Amino acid sequence: MPLTRVTSGGIAEGVTIRFGAGTVSTPSITFQNDTDTGIYKGAAQGSFSFVANGATKLTIDSTGVQLPVPVDITTLKVTDGSVTIPSITFQSDQNTGLYRSTADTFHLVSGATSNVTIKPNNVDFEDGVDVNVKDNLYVTKAAEFNETIT
Repeated sequence: MPLTRVTSGGIAEGVTIRFGAGTVSTPSITFQNDTDTGIYKGAAQGSFSFVANGATKLTIDSTGVQLPVPVDITTLKVTDGSVTIPSITFQSDQNTGLYRSTADTFHLVSGATSNVTIKPNNVDFEDGVDVNVKDNLYVTKAAEFNETIT
């Protein structure tokens, strides 16, 4: 006889489990000894949030993943990305940001064009990129300049 409900044997195929909406302080999916940590349905249609100790830590909705501000992240790991799709971008400007091309090298990108390459021993500005110095430019090691500094 096929399962038609949730039992100790599992959940039958086709069975729908629905949870109450919950709130940030009383999420609908919690843990036995930590009832203010879990998942609840957000206010917006199609959104849900993860909470810890009664505080929202992450929300997922139709626009993507949102973290509360300020965010205290010790380590953030992202994909390498590319010049046309940087791994760290802006919501309203998806082809501007940062990406990693090779070990120990990352690029600052705007308009899907790498403008600045940062490596362990140098910073390269691509041709045609203007560098504007507000007050003073200090060079601490021997340097070669192809243009006149005025």
